[in-house]
Amino acid sequence: MFDIPNSGLSEDVAVAQRDSIKGHWLSKSGVRRGIRDTVLAVPLVSDAFRKHWHFLSRVGACRGIFPTRHDAELAAASLGPVGYNDNLAFGPEIKGDPSDMRKRDYPVLFWLSKALAEGCKILNLGGSAGTEYFTYRQFLQFPERVIWMVCELPHVVEFGSSLANAVDAPELVFTTRIEDGAGADIFLSCGALHYLEQDLATCLRRLQPLPPRVLVNRIPLYEGETFFTIQSSLGSVVPYRIQNRQELVDSMIELDYQLVDCWSEKREVVIPFHPQRSVDEFYGFYFASSKVAAKDRNSDAVVTAHEVCARIAHCGWPKRQGKKSAQLKPLCTALANNEANHKLLSGGWFPIAERVSGVRPNWI
Repeated sequence: MFDIPNSGLSEDVAVAQRDSIKGHWLSKSGVRRGIRDTVLAVPLVSDAFRKHWHFLSRVGACRGIFPTRHDAELAAASLGPVGYNDNLAFGPEIKGDPSDMRKRDYPVLFWLSKALAEGCKILNLGGSAGTEYFTYRQFLQFPERVIWMVCELPHVVEFGSSLANAVDAPELVFTTRIEDGAGADIFLSCGALHYLEQDLATCLRRLQPLPPRVLVNRIPLYEGETFFTIQSSLGSVVPYRIQNRQELVDSMIELDYQLVDCWSEKREVVIPFHPQRSVDEFYGFYFASSKVAAKDRNSDAVVTAHEVCARIAHCGWPKRQGKKSAQLKPLCTALANNEANHKLLSGGWFPIAERVSGVRPNWI
């Protein structure tokens, strides 16, 4: 395993290299990784490891199956503080070089680019201290008089409001009440819905009138029965909803929304001892009212793509030519030529031609 090919080095140098390689593999970190990988490869032993030691030491680890959120909260309380740590508030990266566009954000940017209009109001549920606002404005030209309202926890609202004032972002406002978003043109939530007490449809019912466009992203869904688990967070334990995929879509149809687009990314949520309840993909959806959906579906694919390319600020593309940006830059041209390949994006984002023609995934 540690043999080194003869490269013309002296025997002493070759021995030194071999000892160095052995030392690397036998280092404390290497031994720990080796033990961990071996444990995770053994059924049942892996589950026990994930449920006990792994859960307490790794942020994002999950354990337990619970029929209601209340049951999940009781289980979480036996392990530590429940809910998010009020001492933590994460600020977005707003200085330095533009950040790379994440592939999973591209579908949201695509539809948001078409929907943004002068004077429109966006309700960003669970938007932290303006994470989506500061990220998306690197790639989109915001029209005048846009209101970007973030609904968050009280301590995040306090921090976000101070941040908005400090960086002179008057269009960015914060609230703790979802009802303050009434009259919004766009409802947006990314990576937050599964932590909330109420599901998407219930949250939307609190807004009158209903927003004509709903964009949600990074939601853990699967094909089984909806349940709750608990997740290890930073200094606390939080209830975590795993919803049935079709149930979510049906609940939106009951509110007279139509599904215009959907996409997914490979991402796991492993529930120890419950492999049938584990999640393999996180999903995103674009729902729209009947009037808006008909307009979006019937628009010409090539024209649509060119409009999006024009609305995405070219100055906002990352200066660093990393792997992600290198894949996404030519994607605009591919869309404009009506040859978009969903493999360029997060798995499951269907080519524009299929979406416009009304083709839907076979599970809908």
